[in-house]
Amino acid sequence: WEHTLFTNGELMTQAVNDLGYTDGGSFDYGYQFSDSVELDGQDANKVVIRFKGTKDTTMKYDAELGVYKAHQQGKDWIDGSTGENATFRNLLVVLSPQSSPNGVHSFYELDGSGDGYFAVDGKMVPVKWQHEDAKGPFHFTLEDGTPITLGVGTTYMAIVSTTGSVTAE
Repeated sequence: WEHTLFTNGELMTQAVNDLGYTDGGSFDYGYQFSDSVELDGQDANKVVIRFKGTKDTTMKYDAELGVYKAHQQGKDWIDGSTGENATFRNLLVVLSPQSSPNGVHSFYELDGSGDGYFAVDGKMVPVKWQHEDAKGPFHFTLEDGTPITLGVGTTYMAIVSTTGSVTAE
């Protein structure tokens, strides 16, 4: 579990309040949502995200439910709170240079910009990402600069070394 973080809106709001942060007015989260997302991309009924080394995550699209079912290392990824296969409406992949100066911990270059992928409703497109600093959100756009629209629902975001890969079929 050391490389995995989970949260939800209620827990994030609680953490913000517990830490004494104020909203300071409006804040651009960098995302827009829609119940119906039209994505003109390649078929993505199965998306394989291969991290550095032997770690991979496979997402299989269930058209009837409108979500991707998650699998890791060839097994169902079970949501600990429900006991069911974890599901996600949106898949976001950030490709980033990775280093391991001490040979143990991985470090990713996440301030700046780079390439990635976005999948929703059985389709996937390449995207561009931008992230100024730890105080701001990631922004994702299509290759032509148009902001992406996420489907309403859960989102899986992976940070993958540029030596990793993402394939879809």
